[in-house]
Amino acid sequence: MEYDVSKGKENISILSIDAMDDGDPPPFTYITNMKYLDLYYIIRPQGCCCTRICSNIEQCSCASKNGGEFPFNPRSSIFKAKFFVHECGPYYECPPSCKNRVSQHGLMYHFEFSKTK
Repeated sequence: MEYDVSKGKENISILSIDAMDDGDPPPFTYITNMKYLDLYYIIRPQGCCCTRICSNIEQCSCASKNGGEFPFNPRSSIFKAKFFVHECGPYYECPPSCKNRVSQHGLMYHFEFSKTK
């Protein structure tokens, strides 16, 4: 049985395929944005100071927070495994075309997960 766990919230379906018992996945709420504890809102997140597309990676504060490089390849996939990836977000001054803004553009590739033994 196939089931879109995003229930249409994404432009690409996220399929859950049950190969065991044809049941639905366990109940959960799929969200498309970050949810924080109320305590988090006391401290407003600080963004980078870039105001245009970064042409010099050595001077880019977005890249410096990732060890001096952008973690994403041209296809917007993480090219090197890291313990933590710092991505630009809504409180940042950089434009939507920033190389370090990926998740805000929504799903770009099909993926699915399966329930197995």
